[in-house]
Amino acid sequence: MFKALLFFFTLSIFLIGSLFWYVSKLPPKELIPSQFVNSHLKDYSKEEQSLIQDDLKNISDLCFRDCTRIYSTPIYVGTAGGPGSSKSTILETYLHDKTNYVYADPDQRALKFMINTYISSCNNYAIANAASFKELIKGAYEKWRAASNYIACSILNKAFAGDYNIAHGTTSTAKQITGLYEKLKAEHYKIILLLCGTTDQNRVNAIRARGASQDFVQNSDEDTIQKGKAFPERFPDYFKYGDEIHLYWTETFSKGSILAAIYDTKTKSLSIKNQAAFESFVKQYPTIVAYLPKV
Repeated sequence: MFKALLFFFTLSIFLIGSLFWYVSKLPPKELIPSQFVNSHLKDYSKEEQSLIQDDLKNISDLCFRDCTRIYSTPIYVGTAGGPGSSKSTILETYLHDKTNYVYADPDQRALKFMINTYISSCNNYAIANAASFKELIKGAYEKWRAASNYIACSILNKAFAGDYNIAHGTTSTAKQITGLYEKLKAEHYKIILLLCGTTDQNRVNAIRARGASQDFVQNSDEDTIQKGKAFPERFPDYFKYGDEIHLYWTETFSKGSILAAIYDTKTKSLSIKNQAAFESFVKQYPTIVAYLPKV
């Protein structure tokens, strides 16, 4: 009897150990393929890559501070819209009274905190020797933009692998967004999408004003308009994978953004929060009516 118990006990220990070994060898869950993430580093020297890793550690500590993993249904909140559509302001306003979200954004939670790379490249010596300050920050942005994307993607993968709530500042207009939503759904995330609407001219004005007042260079006028065209083209993905669709309208960047409506894709119910803002959104993006109930 004792030998039999000892055998089963030893067998149980072996099986449990084997299970832990097997699990430890499984590749981590990835929201964004690691090959794509690492490709952002290919044009940097080894020394620069080391500095980027230092920035990643600092920013990761910031993003995960006071955050805990979710064991039931984690939430993904993502923005969608062209450059200059007030995405960051809308997302941060949405998060203002909420906690426990890992906030990932290549500009707001990467570039602006990259003290070893982007920020260091705009030091006083560089400013004094630059042809113009505008050209200096433009060059710094172009130099370290890939690194900021690497950091943001790394933060997203870490949050996804750990089942954290995620707040993602992004345009959500690239074709890869379909795969990202599919992975989130497979891991039982609730997807809340903040669709940020405004006119093309307002987006151009917003980017220009940001460059003038914040010394933060992003896109040319042409790039701003071109990227904005892809926004309504992704409506099918937003409404297929999103659990809640929040429509925001910005009349002018100086007046702020208005929550126009919330659409629940499961119940097919539309709650209009501001009629005028809703009508302006529909006027700017008329194809959206195909995804909403008649009002």
